[in-house]
Amino acid sequence: RSLCSRLRDLLSGQIVRIKGPTVEGCKSSANWTMDSEQIRSMLVSGRGFLMVERTSTVGRFELGERIAAGGMATVHAAEAPAGDRLNGFPLALKILHEHLADESDFVRMFLDEGKIASRMAHPGIVRVYEVGEADGRHYIAMERVDGYNLAQVLTAHRAANKRFPAAAVFGVLRQVLGALAYVHGFSDKRGRNIGIVHRDISPQNVLIGRDEKLRIADFGIARGGHRAEKTRTG
Repeated sequence: RSLCSRLRDLLSGQIVRIKGPTVEGCKSSANWTMDSEQIRSMLVSGRGFLMVERTSTVGRFELGERIAAGGMATVHAAEAPAGDRLNGFPLALKILHEHLADESDFVRMFLDEGKIASRMAHPGIVRVYEVGEADGRHYIAMERVDGYNLAQVLTAHRAANKRFPAAAVFGVLRQVLGALAYVHGFSDKRGRNIGIVHRDISPQNVLIGRDEKLRIADFGIARGGHRAEKTRTG
């Protein structure tokens, strides 16, 4: 196998720039720039990530630190350029993994997620500002919540051998159920309920801001009549 394909496997799902002379034949939205001997040395030594840095942009968005990563996408802090309608907003950019860009089912699911959330306006739901594609990369530009997810909070309490306070439990439930009531009652322009069900209310998808307000994220496996192709339960 070529050095380029081996390197892509090593860095699967990452947005990277590798410094050095250009490697002939390496074509990707990432900027592959390292000579063949350097790449071979990296792969043999297993030190691939030591010489890697993330690219600075996707389309017009400048990327910051990686916030989260999963099997389908990576989420980065992001910033829109001066004069852009999103400049000054705290942004997160969810980017579909490059190796899934040719998988129509995954692209459809990813775009559906963005389209669902972009139609909703509720303080308990992460706001989506834009769904797009740049340089062959599909992305969702959304509100960045400065804080933690519920899983991190629960883990911290367990590590400290502390119970999660009952008042906090009821506070979480009240806010999550309020957001879900909005989702489940969401209607189209004609006032018809379109039957959205989130289906992934896990602690990782409940974000807690420093303002102590909760927001639901990740509509990737939501189900409803709006979808071109419904996912199957189970």
